[in-house]
Amino acid sequence: MNNIQFLHAMFGGKNGGVNVASPCTTGDYDYIIAESGVTFTVLADAAIARVDVIHLKGTSGTATVVCDAVSKTFTKTDAQTMTVAAAAFVVTNAAAYAAGGVTLTSVGPDLIFTSDTGGTTFTGSTTITRLTGNIEGSVELKTSNHAAVNLLTGKNLTGVALTAERILSAGTGYKIKTLTFSGGLVWGYTLETSTSNIK
Repeated sequence: MNNIQFLHAMFGGKNGGVNVASPCTTGDYDYIIAESGVTFTVLADAAIARVDVIHLKGTSGTATVVCDAVSKTFTKTDAQTMTVAAAAFVVTNAAAYAAGGVTLTSVGPDLIFTSDTGGTTFTGSTTITRLTGNIEGSVELKTSNHAAVNLLTGKNLTGVALTAERILSAGTGYKIKTLTFSGGLVWGYTLETSTSNIK
C-alpha cells in the first residue's frame, strides 16, 4: 500500500475520497489531502448565519420581543392557539425585522430570527419580556454566527509531511467549503466518525 492508498483508507472511511477540481466552491470537507506540488491560493470555510429561536409559552397577554435592536409587541388572546398567534406576529412584523437584515418566520409556537447575511450577527440580545397576562418564552441561540475564514492565513502549508503528500485540516470546527489550487491533485474527505469538524 502506498502513501496515498494509506491516506484514503485512513481518512476516507465509507465515504472514500473525492477528487476535487479547482476552483471548488461547493466542497464540504473535514480534511484535504494534496500532492506535494499543489499550491493553494484559497482554502476557506464559509460564513454561517446566526439563528435565534424564541419558544413561546402562555395562554393570553402581551410581551415585548426584541431582536437585532428591533422591538415589537407580541399578542395572544385566549381564543388563539400559540401557533396562530406566532404566525400573526410574523405577518405583522416581518418587514420591520427585514429592514435590518433579519428574516422572521414561525414554526408552531416558535419565532425564528435568521440573519440574512452569514458572518453578520445581530445587534444586541434577542429577548422576550412579559407585559400583560402570562405570555413569556425562552430564547435559544440555534446557530452561532460565524464569519468566513481564509484558512491559509498564518498557516504552514507543508502540513504533515508524508513523502509526496500532505494533509490540511480546517481545524476550526467548521468544514472546508472553498478551494482554489494548482500544481497537482487534491482529494476532499468527509469523515463519518468526525465530530470536531462537523457543523
